Amino acid sequence: MHVLKEYRKREEEFLKRAADLDVVTAERDQHKKAFDDLCKARYDEFMAGFGIISAKLKEMYQVRGAVTS
Repeated sequence: MHVLKEYRKREEEFLKRAADLDVVTAERDQHKKAFDDLCKARYDEFMAGFGIISAKLKEMYQVRGAVTS
């Protein structure tokens, strides 16, 4: 009988810890998604700015090259 009580106690503890793990894993996944979204937004904003700067530089050097030719 003692073994069965011990088993049930351990099983209950295991199930509680497994549920805790599921909660923590879900929170981790949520935070990772938020982090990944921020990284993507930062990259997209950088590339948009880089594109504008590149276009302006091309325009500037094409005009300057046409004037000096």
